[in-house]
Amino acid sequence: QTSLAVQFHAVLNRSLVSATGNEKMTAEDLFGQFLPNEKGGLDWVDGPVTHAARTGTSVLINEFNAMPPGLQIALNDIAHNGERVPVPARNEMIDPPPGFRIFCTINPKGDNDFLYQARNLIDGALMERFFWIQVGYAGKDEERQVVLRAFQEMHPDMDEDAFGHIADM
Repeated sequence: QTSLAVQFHAVLNRSLVSATGNEKMTAEDLFGQFLPNEKGGLDWVDGPVTHAARTGTSVLINEFNAMPPGLQIALNDIAHNGERVPVPARNEMIDPPPGFRIFCTINPKGDNDFLYQARNLIDGALMERFFWIQVGYAGKDEERQVVLRAFQEMHPDMDEDAFGHIADM
């Protein structure tokens, strides 16, 4: 899932900032915070969402549903195309320029709970604000071909039998 968003932006030659969600993630991790500076004061440092909103770039939030549900909801209004981004700690509203987008990846809660721990359900109102693309796993033969191609490009002088052993790992 992550590589789909990364490659999409690479093909379009567009910037992408990212963050990885987890159960301890805070609004400060996404939107920014005041941090101590060398002079003993505090400087504001944008989080990835705020940075993307200021610069008109995209932000990718990996493992979105590993974040606390309340933090997910903080993106509810922002996920509307063209909505302002609030920065309460600075008493500021950002009007994102064109190009600001939010991309998220999830491993859904449900059938794969034994593989992906600590996942939360996503609020229905928030789900309506996203366009969903389901990405499955590649089959073994397809995955083997991808690995073979990648190693052949990186090591054109390597013995073909070695490629096969590496791809079968």
